[in-house]
Amino acid sequence: MNSSRPQKSWSLQDNKRTEDQRERFKATGKQPRNYTSTYILSGLALMLLISAVLTLTSEKKLEACMFFGRCFNSKEQPVLYTLYVFATLFIIVFAIISAYMLGKKIGSKYKQ
Repeated sequence: MNSSRPQKSWSLQDNKRTEDQRERFKATGKQPRNYTSTYILSGLALMLLISAVLTLTSEKKLEACMFFGRCFNSKEQPVLYTLYVFATLFIIVFAIISAYMLGKKIGSKYKQ
């Protein structure tokens, strides 16, 4: 049985692209940009914005005391209280990320 039918190509374009169109998608040799620092700064800015919103929308007068009896509240010093809330959120997020990374390292050691 001699089949003289041409072999079917399973290309999605059925080879309809021209040579110029194929050249457009070749690698340029440039390294892709690393967006890690942009993402970190955006996350920190978002956390600061959330801290400000939480502080300014609070109807109660919230008070926090820090070192040497220095106390401040959310109505008289909203900027300082916003920074306090931001620091608290940062510590919580940092602890979660650290626990994740530590768990990942321990898990990879037991996996081996």
